[in-house]
Amino acid sequence: QHLSKQYNEKFYYIPNVVDTSYFQPIHSSNFNVDDAIFVSVGNLTENKNHRLAIKALKNLVIRFKDIKLFIAGEGPERQSLERLISELGLCNNVFLLGKLPRNEVRELLWKSDFFVLPSKSETFGVVLIEAMAAGLPILSLQNGGSESIVNSSVGFIAKDDREFTDNMAKLLVTPFNKEEIIEYARLNFSRSVVSHLLKKVYTL
Repeated sequence: QHLSKQYNEKFYYIPNVVDTSYFQPIHSSNFNVDDAIFVSVGNLTENKNHRLAIKALKNLVIRFKDIKLFIAGEGPERQSLERLISELGLCNNVFLLGKLPRNEVRELLWKSDFFVLPSKSETFGVVLIEAMAAGLPILSLQNGGSESIVNSSVGFIAKDDREFTDNMAKLLVTPFNKEEIIEYARLNFSRSVVSHLLKKVYTL
């Protein structure tokens, strides 16, 4: 939109390609709100803003003591996040897993119920597509990249920290259709779909 306005030319948006079939779950998991599992994947940096998800989980633990948040990633914020987890009394609820190989990220998504992305800024957000391909409803902070991915049928976009916290709780009580989320990822971001979009641009 910015480029079209700046140069008075039509620009085409084509998303990153994701191997959606790789992340599609083999078996359906049973959901229990009392021990729901949130997951996030991203480097432990200030921009990835994991502090927000951890603080938001604190509000949920008051009602659901067995609820959990798993964070896959490594980075300079690890010690700061470990202190925050300890200060909030969340050592049995929030787990920093370090950097995981792709197959273990997939296993983690399959074992989880919801995906959260509290990043302050994103150019796109491939992890959101991977999570949706695994059938997970998603919550993202408004960050520039997620807005082109998330709609109300697959999850929520939060405009600020307070709304992110509110929507994390809202995920627990909103009925999402897992198969529809998987299909949304396949129909918009799979290899065949993105290659077709690229071919269309080249033949214009």
